[in-house]
Amino acid sequence: MWKELVPWAVCFAVGLAVGGWAADRHAQGEINELKEEHLHLINEITTKTNEAYSELADKLQQREAELARAMESRDRAVALGNSLRADARRLRQQAADAGQRLSSLPRADSPACQRDRELLARCTKLLGEGADLAGEGAGLALRIAGDKDAVGVK
Repeated sequence: MWKELVPWAVCFAVGLAVGGWAADRHAQGEINELKEEHLHLINEITTKTNEAYSELADKLQQREAELARAMESRDRAVALGNSLRADARRLRQQAADAGQRLSSLPRADSPACQRDRELLARCTKLLGEGADLAGEGAGLALRIAGDKDAVGVK
């Protein structure tokens, strides 16, 4: 009885070994296909990522150039505002000098002239303050406009 089972056992063992080997080869083939597919996907993703990075780098360079131009424009506006403030100070000083010259002129003692001199002194003072405020306002307006241009606010 054992002698009759031995050939069947050997056939079963050989069949099992061949089947295991075939299953292993099949599984290895599927693994290799999956590896190739993953490598292809990785290469595709890497290519797309590099393209996107290049586009972003170009956009960043453009934005940096725009920002540099806007900051230069702002700096010019601030310089112009400072110049206007200096002009306002110069006008105020000229008005004060004119007031000094007028006050040093020989005076008539009439009350009408005294009132005119007071009005002229007040007007001179107000004119100087107005010129100074106009210079400051222009400087602030230019600085704010430059800042808005720098950050792209419309």
